[in-house]
Amino acid sequence: MPFPFRRSLSGSSPHFKLIKIGLALAIVASILLQVPFAPFSRIQSKQESALDNDAKVSAALFRAYCIDGYRVDLKVLADGSAQVTESIDLFFNNDCDSITFNLALQGATALQFDSVAIANVNSAGEAASQIEVLPAASAQQAGNQTLSYTLNEAALNSENPATRLHVSAYIPAGSASRFIVNYTLRGGFQYVDQSVFIRRSFFQSLGQQVITEPILMISYPDGIAVADVWYQAISKASFLVAQVDAVTVQMSAIELDPNQQMEAVLVLPLANLQMSFAEQSEPSNINRAVFIQTIEKEAQKLKRHTQTRAFLISLIWILLLLAGLGYGLLYILFDREGQIQLRQTIKPQLQNVWRPAMLARLFRNHNPGQLLLGTLLDLVQRGKLKLDGHVFRQENGHAASLFQGLTAYEIFLLQWLFERVATTDSVSPAQIRKYALDHRTATEFSAYYEQFITLIQDELLAEKLIDSSKMIHGRRIGVSLASVYAILAAVFGILTLNWLSLILAVPSSLFLYYGLKWRHLTGEGNRQADIGRVFRKTLRHFSAHLTVEQATDLQLGEQLARLLPHAVALGVVRPFLSQTAHLTQQKPDQLQAFLRTFSQSLIATDPAQQLTDFQRDLEAMDSMLSASLYLALGFHFYE
Repeated sequence: MPFPFRRSLSGSSPHFKLIKIGLALAIVASILLQVPFAPFSRIQSKQESALDNDAKVSAALFRAYCIDGYRVDLKVLADGSAQVTESIDLFFNNDCDSITFNLALQGATALQFDSVAIANVNSAGEAASQIEVLPAASAQQAGNQTLSYTLNEAALNSENPATRLHVSAYIPAGSASRFIVNYTLRGGFQYVDQSVFIRRSFFQSLGQQVITEPILMISYPDGIAVADVWYQAISKASFLVAQVDAVTVQMSAIELDPNQQMEAVLVLPLANLQMSFAEQSEPSNINRAVFIQTIEKEAQKLKRHTQTRAFLISLIWILLLLAGLGYGLLYILFDREGQIQLRQTIKPQLQNVWRPAMLARLFRNHNPGQLLLGTLLDLVQRGKLKLDGHVFRQENGHAASLFQGLTAYEIFLLQWLFERVATTDSVSPAQIRKYALDHRTATEFSAYYEQFITLIQDELLAEKLIDSSKMIHGRRIGVSLASVYAILAAVFGILTLNWLSLILAVPSSLFLYYGLKWRHLTGEGNRQADIGRVFRKTLRHFSAHLTVEQATDLQLGEQLARLLPHAVALGVVRPFLSQTAHLTQQKPDQLQAFLRTFSQSLIATDPAQQLTDFQRDLEAMDSMLSASLYLALGFHFYE
């Protein structure tokens, strides 16, 4: 009974499915990280990294507030002290009743707290009038005051380089407020060749958070020539440094990440300062030019590191794109070589279709239960076995005639099941399940199943459907590419300290899978694989392809019986039996002929009910075999 097959490039191969999964994972990771998927569409600024937006998301979701603006005004006085004003714009995601600032010494000899104020910020970003926050004499008093602050009582010294400012103020969620903190630092300057310098970290009073629009304004005493002043910003973020006026320097950035600490270095001539001897540290022998050169090298090194890290992160997306192209190229070279043709009509005769297990393996249907059950039903249909309910029986025992006309894997299956699993002339899925799950025989079961798959593979090789030499080359290439991507994932992870590099493990895993499972089909192998794919689709709706003569053929029951093992092995038994019920609805004798081929124990008098019972038996056997095999094999799919 011929069936028409139409070849099409459907993309149903597991290779394409895995490639789609890999690309989907890459796109999901790109969305989560909020970086573009295409590497060339990414505008990488100096201060950006792959964690920038990720940190924003984390702050918005898990922090009580976000920092929408942070300005620090540092005024250096002639007596060696520095007045600091920190203005911080906070947007509150949750209700807040208090906030804590850490005011650090960082080399200064003393810190004098001056005041704190709060201002509400309207939608235009302009602050309303400030409200001064008054100190509380005690914690109990602070709790009774709407706006108050407390300082820790620890002395400020080298062992205690910071003080904690605790502000009590109720702010509802969705509000924006500006906190203005004023304090004075004393000391902290160091000598460098008749000059003094101060080096401090900024924007750290609220800990590690993403900061939008950080601005640092440094002013120094009048009378100092601009040419005698040197300053430098040191940060992974790109700070724009400019001389605002004769005594003011501005350092600003678009954003400061939690992992992008900002330090500023300011060098002033000593002659213009009036510091007392007690506040002066011991003079250093370092030359001013050498010191400045050292700071510049440090800044340049950090800049190069940041640029290298940004380049490597961009390179990750390029490598993912190359991996996708590599999959397609290897698929064409080692799986579909010269065989991608559209709409080629193939009309094979039914008797020329490959046996169920071989056809299923040819286009990678790896369900173990379906492979075994389809092979057993094919042996039943060919008269080598009998099926009684869930029990398969050998009619001729171990006679040599039983093995005539069988392939090596079919002979091996019969010897395995009837000599190792069962000691009589009958075996059932329940016995196979018990054998597979018994810890004493599970290892043996796995080895026998692997040998069964190997023999099917050998049969495909013997029929010249697989090119073994190119299969070996393809596997070597797949494993090599997997190793390269695994190494790149590890190296990029170490260099960038960014978990985005782990996405390279996705193509590495896929290349490894292909490297271990790859096979190269010959031209005939590709043709037969296409036949199998289309044949599987045809089995789902085969009644639509039957001619009137074929549908009324007196041998219809026998023809349907020859197709059933293929439907089982190819995983379309349910739609196949549904089509069978439709075709034989008015032909109970043909349905009986079909059922008699596979079962001797159906007791229902209604043929339609007998077909329903038979379908239930097949599904039960398939489920039992599949579950047993997956458990015994550790859910491993063999190629």
